[in-house]
Formats: sequence, structure tokens, C-alpha cells
Amino acid sequence: MLTGPERLEWKNALFKAFSYTEFSDLLLRLDLDIKALAGRHNTDKDAIGEVVDALQRQDREHELIAAAVEWRPANCDLIRLASSKGAATAPDDAHLQRLIRESNSLLNFATWLEKAGKVQVCVCRIEIAAQGGGTIFGTGFLIAPDLVMTNWHVVRGIVANEDNDTSYAGPKAKASDLICRFDYKVFANGLKSKGTTFSLAPDWRAALSKNNPATREPQTDELDCAVIKLQEPAGSLPVGDRKQRANDGDPRGFIKLPGATDRPPAFESKTPVFIVQHPSGEPIKLALETSAVKSVNGNRTRVDYFTSTEPGSSGSPCFDQNWNLIALHHSGDPNFVEGTPPTFNQGIPIDTIVSFLVSEKIISN
Repeated sequence: MLTGPERLEWKNALFKAFSYTEFSDLLLRLDLDIKALAGRHNTDKDAIGEVVDALQRQDREHELIAAAVEWRPANCDLIRLASSKGAATAPDDAHLQRLIRESNSLLNFATWLEKAGKVQVCVCRIEIAAQGGGTIFGTGFLIAPDLVMTNWHVVRGIVANEDNDTSYAGPKAKASDLICRFDYKVFANGLKSKGTTFSLAPDWRAALSKNNPATREPQTDELDCAVIKLQEPAGSLPVGDRKQRANDGDPRGFIKLPGATDRPPAFESKTPVFIVQHPSGEPIKLALETSAVKSVNGNRTRVDYFTSTEPGSSGSPCFDQNWNLIALHHSGDPNFVEGTPPTFNQGIPIDTIVSFLVSEKIISN
């Protein structure tokens, strides 16, 4: 339920974000008619206010919140209000205060939230129905309208099945068994959004870099990275269910990779690392650690950090405090003792991955 001040904030934010026509179309996503909800009104703002009040009485305000953020995923006012209701990925005030204090950084909050909104709609849960039963979960993120980056080990069962790799003893699957589910999240009332799913294209292998054997340090061609191609350009389409959208809403977008000649992440000790992830296949979450970076190895194929993850987080994007992409999450400490939780987590520096993708002609210099 929205409090009185919250209803007023939402009315003002919605009025600023949408014209009357756009707001009417937004309600159509929810199979609602603005005229039936608003009745007689003097201004467009009055109409929006009446709709908010009507949906509050019907206990459907969370649906309106979700639809509004989907339509305007980078609107900082909507993101700020939605995050307070669990409809968006953002840290709480205590985390933000700690971030600013410990990183000695003056963050522009509106810009920060705008970037957070753009990031979260680009991250997906990867679901693979394994042959013989069970589901393999991972995380991925758009790096182009139709390209998703994740870990090689997440899709290894599909690769092994297609390549008839008899050395692989794990669960196998077909490319048609994989779906990427965007916008899978939970709201403050406990309800979950089912999200929007996309399948792989027939020529789904854009780029693959295998994992290294556990017995030695990884080489520059052992990045545990996979770039997979979708059947549709998810990044060019509006956020939301296909059946409920036409050409309305802002496009989903994608997370831009740094250029091959850009300055690589410094990975200075005890600097922040954010990870947007689907831990254990759960709805999207943000893990934030302000004193995170532990070390980076000599050939920049692995970076260690203390930001929390769980199984299913493999393939998540890692960011600095300004939402710059800095790494692809890979795993926990590879040398941890069985039965003991790893003391740190590990990713692959994004500059090393970019160099690999340039060599594969996936991206240009």
C-alpha cells in the first residue's frame, strides 16, 4: 500500500514522465481504461491522480509502478520511488551513504539512479532445461541489441552436446533449451514479475572462450566467456511483455563495452564492486561492496573481490561505483576447501575480454 505522501509523489512523477496519451497507453498494458478509472477530471494531472487512487483501492498499485518503470527505465524519479517498493534494483540509503563515505566520491544521485535503471533492464536470468531433468541457472547481460554475455561454463553443456565432446560428464542440453529471462524481479508485496523471455538464434555462437583447468593460471584465451546471439534484438525493443506492447516505451538498450583503446580499470585495492545478478536463480538483485577489490593477476585474466555472489550469479556484470562495466563475474575462490565457503569471488577484467572480442571480430577497435 502507498502512503498519502507516496501517492502524491507518484502522481507528480507520473505526470512529469508521461503525457496523457502515453499514460493511457501505459494503462492498456494492464488491460485498463483511463476513462473508466478517472471518470470526470479537470486536468491531465487530476486524471493520473484518480488512476493512482483507484489502483491503490484495488491493491494493484505495484502493477502500475512496474509498468511505469518498464516504459521509462532510466527515469530517476520513477526509479527512486520504485526501488523503495522493491520494484527496482538500487541500494538503500545506508549503503549509499557508506559508498560515498568509503569511496571518497561525490556521486550525482540523479545520474547514478538513471544509470542504475538502464543497467537492470539489460541483465537477464539464463535458464537451461538440462537433458534428464533439472534446470541450470546463470546470469547474462546485453552488450548489443541481440548479443548477451555470460560465462562459457554456463553454456558448456550445450557446446559439449553440439560438439559431441565425450570428455564432458556434466548435464547437457540443446540451444533450444536455453532462454534469457529479463525483468524477473520481486515487488514489496511479495509478488514476482514473470519477466520477458528470449530464445537463442540458430547461429547462437558469437564468441566462446573456454575456462582454464583448475591446475594452473588462466591464459588470455581462457576467459570463461561466452557471447550468445538472441533470436530477436531484445535491446532494440521496448521493455515489457510482447503481447502488451506495440511500439511504445523506451527501448531496453544494452550495456556498452569499453573501447579497446580506453584506459583499463585500475582495480585499486579496496575499491567498490557492484554486481547485478540472479543469485541461485532468484529475482534480480544488486550486491554492493564498497571495499571490494582484492587483487588482479599479472596477465589480467582474473580479478578477485569480496562482493557477495551465489551459484546462478555466474555471468553477471561487475561495475565500479559510477556504473562503468569493469568485469564479468566468473566464480568464487577456485582454491577454496570443499565444505568451506570461499573467502572471495573472482571475475574476468572487461578490458581483457574486449581484446579477445576484437581478435574474434565481434567488435571493432
